[in-house]
Amino acid sequence: MVAAAFGVFNPAAVIPAVHRGWTLTDAATISQARTTGAVAQLRRILGDEPDGLARATSLLVRANDGLRPEGRPLFAGLVALGLPGEPLGDMWRLGDRLREYRGDAHIAAWSVPDSTPPRSAFSPSRTGAYRYGPTCAPGPGATPTWTPPRPAW
Repeated sequence: MVAAAFGVFNPAAVIPAVHRGWTLTDAATISQARTTGAVAQLRRILGDEPDGLARATSLLVRANDGLRPEGRPLFAGLVALGLPGEPLGDMWRLGDRLREYRGDAHIAAWSVPDSTPPRSAFSPSRTGAYRYGPTCAPGPGATPTWTPPRPAW
């Protein structure tokens, strides 16, 4: 599931890393640490009650309203967590959900005929040529070390 959700990464690297990670911690611990760290950083930078917090949260609620989780595994996971229950945490989680909803769209975009994960990580240079991004090859102009399976259709 993780390799599918992070489709532009080489599964040969993702799968062992995930297995290793689960020997070090569990999902609840890492989720709580992520939330605690993100909210603490926001609080350090913005203060306990930054101006515009209620408005930002209201806009994020509106932006999230009606978004469907189907085909959006990371967004769906964040929705399942609920909101942390305090103003900065709620704003952060709502923004995080919106970011992952958009991010999950990248996987959906290349999950069509004649596209592959590495193709989705290409970026146009100033010359109009394309080069590999850092997620699927060692550097610009490098040959990818893996070939994802092609869709059957």
